[in-house]
Amino acid sequence: MLPPSIAIATVQLVRLLRSHKNEQRLLEWGRQSNGCARVLRSPRLVAGVLEQLKKEADLASVFFRFVARPEVGFSHTSFTYNKLLEALVSGGRHREAFRIYKEEMAVASSSSSPPSPPLFDNYTYFVLVRAHCLAGELQAAMDLLREMEQQPGMAPTPSMYNFFVHALCKSGKVPEAMEVVKNMKDGACKPDVVTFNTLIAGLCKAGRLDEAQQVLDEMERSGFAANLVTYNTLINGLSSAGRSGEAVLVMQGMTTTPDTQTYNAIIHGFCKSGEIDRAYGFLEEMKQRAGCSPDTFTYSILINGLCKSSNLRKADELLQEMIGRKDCCASVVAFNTLVDGYCKAQDLDRARELLSSMLEHGCAPDVVTYSTIIDGLCRCGDVDKGFALLEKMVSRGCKPDVVTYTVLVTGLCKAGKMVEACRLVKRMLEDGCTPNAVTYSLVFDGLCKIDKLDMANDLLTSIRDKGRVTDVVAFETLLLSVKKRLLDRAAFQKWKLETSINF
Repeated sequence: MLPPSIAIATVQLVRLLRSHKNEQRLLEWGRQSNGCARVLRSPRLVAGVLEQLKKEADLASVFFRFVARPEVGFSHTSFTYNKLLEALVSGGRHREAFRIYKEEMAVASSSSSPPSPPLFDNYTYFVLVRAHCLAGELQAAMDLLREMEQQPGMAPTPSMYNFFVHALCKSGKVPEAMEVVKNMKDGACKPDVVTFNTLIAGLCKAGRLDEAQQVLDEMERSGFAANLVTYNTLINGLSSAGRSGEAVLVMQGMTTTPDTQTYNAIIHGFCKSGEIDRAYGFLEEMKQRAGCSPDTFTYSILINGLCKSSNLRKADELLQEMIGRKDCCASVVAFNTLVDGYCKAQDLDRARELLSSMLEHGCAPDVVTYSTIIDGLCRCGDVDKGFALLEKMVSRGCKPDVVTYTVLVTGLCKAGKMVEACRLVKRMLEDGCTPNAVTYSLVFDGLCKIDKLDMANDLLTSIRDKGRVTDVVAFETLLLSVKKRLLDRAAFQKWKLETSINF
């Protein structure tokens, strides 16, 4: 009888490991499977199982040790060791992976006589260097790179250095990253486009935009062709820093065709500096360029800029244009921005029309949408309509948050409806929504102003009974409100003695 195929054996082993997670069941499987020993000694099977368990470090370790048992007799290679290291690193156990490299892979290859092929290779170093970089252990990564340079027939690759440069930039060590790239230019491992792109991104993030432009110039002088990532990174950095004019010059000098991301960065920069007309001009240019269509982000940026400049009519037109495009999805962010604009302009009818439009176009309103309109209604004195919208919100499956409740509490307190405000706070607690200091201050202040200290005590009891983590905040807020109301010190002390609340 032929032994089971590698594929079937791999599936069986992975299933056994996941269901039983021990070596005894694997041994039983081995005894019951004809030709199993030969299959288990197959590097393809061992590597295949370890690959399947790449995100299950414990099971990968169990299997790795199991196949090396004398009764199985598999001899691990650098390939299968690397598979184990990958699994350990994926499970956040990079230090254990490094220990295995030091104590097993490196020792085994140096202690055998006659010397055996090493149990580590270029990929071993790649896995470990990348893992230390992701963990922010930069000195350990640097030590591995230097160690690798001393290994016969091995040398760091640009991709390994790129991980290291990225990690340095991410940790704010941009000067060190620049020094590494300089050493790469002078050494055997030359930088590539990704290296330069990584350094430009780090410089932009650090606000060193002039140096980022110098790196781009150096790239081109050295014969490296800047790509879209290069240009978009620099253009975005310049635009975000308010240097949109320079960003435009970089775009005009591009050796590649600008894409949607390029235009979005330019448009965002001009909107940020309040130059809406210039931003709008780039939108029109974008529409004329083949293969470069405005996307949801493009419209959202411009709608936000137009709302900030109080040009709600133009923002509304853009929203309708976005909705009408087949290649652009309606965005809840764009809707919310315009809804907020209309609420601030006290045009609540149009804000509610936009809410209906969202539902019609399959764009689900979120808690921000509802809270914004409820706030607008309350500010205009329509607290009842605000409550009606709250109920609709809940019925549509959108859970109110502390902001939603607080704007309603504010509206009720301003209208002098303190009983309703207390009920709403209690409802918040029942819904598992913890009031914040603003909510407490509004209610307790309002109750104390109308001499309803008994209601304040009752509310505080409810808060305590619910076991909310902000009990102390509530109590301190109540004390402050009472102090303001009972200016006479003796009266305040008398209230503290009489109150039933104890913390």
